[in-house]
Formats: sequence, structure tokens, C-alpha cells
Amino acid sequence: MLKSSLGFALVLFSVSSHADCWVVGNLHGMAASKSNSYRFSEDAFSGQTFQIHAEKDHSSVVGSDLNFIGLNRKSVIGTYFEDPRRSVETWNVSDDGKKVFYTMTRTGFSDDLDGTKSFVGDVLGKC
Repeated sequence: MLKSSLGFALVLFSVSSHADCWVVGNLHGMAASKSNSYRFSEDAFSGQTFQIHAEKDHSSVVGSDLNFIGLNRKSVIGTYFEDPRRSVETWNVSDDGKKVFYTMTRTGFSDDLDGTKSFVGDVLGKC
């Protein structure tokens, strides 16, 4: 009886530890870049979709070169550092699973790329 209870608990734990995968798109919001004197203006990822794989040890965003860690099943943080280049991204799926929130800060790249972005988009489905 103890072995079967332990086996059931292990199966339950392994199922709950799998990554969640979210397909997101329609991201739009505001951005400020060095080339625009850090003045905010409207910006978007036109026609692009992303896959967010949220898992504590093996998180990723398909199409990104950053190294990601998962905070939970709906939030990941990505970082990149190669002196002098630094970049940080956050991706968060809303509690109701309908919206995605994206932030990015980048410096040390070029006047057009250095700056910040804050976007809101739609969760299009699960992977």
C-alpha cells in the first residue's frame, strides 16, 4: 500500500512539474530608444508570434537568444550579458490566461536597439 501511494505521489508530482507552453501574439505598446532621445512612442511586434515555455529549470522563448529561467508556470525572465551588451526580458501570462505582458531593457548594442519596451498582447493558445 505504501509503495502504491508513493508511486501515485511521484506520478502526480512529475505531471505537475511539466512546463506550460503558451503561444502569444498581437504585442503592442510603448518603446523608448537611445536614437529617439528615450522619448516613448507606440511600437509593436507586427505579425509575430512567440512560444513561451515556462518551467523552472528549462524555460525558453522560441526565437530569443536569451537565457531564461521560469518563475512559475506563467512567468519567465531572460537575460543576456556579453560586456558591454546587456539585455533583460520578462514575459508574464495573465492569471486568466488571456493576455501576455512583455518588458525589455537593453543597453550596449546600438542607438536603435538600446532602450526599453513594454507591450501587452494576446494569448493565442497553448503549444
